[in-house]
Amino acid sequence: MSDPGDDLNGSVALVTGGAHGLGRSTVEALARQGARVHVVDVAVEALELLSIEMASAELDVVTHCCDLLDAPALRALIESIGDLDIVVNHVGHRPHAIGEFTDTDPGAWHEVFDVTFWPTVRVCHAVLPSMIAAGHGSIVNLTTTDGSDDAAGHALHGAARAALSQFSRGLALEVAEHGIRVDDVARDLAATPRLPYEATVGDDDVDDVILLVVSDLQRFVTP
Repeated sequence: MSDPGDDLNGSVALVTGGAHGLGRSTVEALARQGARVHVVDVAVEALELLSIEMASAELDVVTHCCDLLDAPALRALIESIGDLDIVVNHVGHRPHAIGEFTDTDPGAWHEVFDVTFWPTVRVCHAVLPSMIAAGHGSIVNLTTTDGSDDAAGHALHGAARAALSQFSRGLALEVAEHGIRVDDVARDLAATPRLPYEATVGDDDVDDVILLVVSDLQRFVTP
């Protein structure tokens, strides 16, 4: 894994949805750069396994089981952790209910936003007061290209992702004066004019971008 040019020794990070998959990879990447990483998830067994593996690797990782839609529980958790320098919101997997819009019902609509959008909003709302008081911080919200690319059967999910991206941009403008950065990182495959094909993007590739974004090298960069 490449080095962003500035380690994270002494930093305290929070990773939501970090018990498995790409979130777990980010937890390890931040910890190996010297950060103390708090991991929030609802997967109890995965959290227990993560705790064992990170302790075996002598990495400073603390696990917490919490439903991010439970406002009192989330508030209590953030208060117990204290000041945070870095927040990476991985939570927001694609719900199974996605399909043709006419085949869905209001319950599915709420599920998509409850999984994809609201947890990140709630976490940002909970952590920002202490970040503002400290005068610094970096928030990274993981998203996908569904918010900008049209695809049949993805109307709801794309709308939720677009909402998340717009939320991140607007929030970045609000908190920049307090020394806080808010960025989106798309974690899926994408083709660009300079790369007109789908490249295979691995977890390490996404982690490298996250490490760069949260480092001081990005202190004058906003979305």
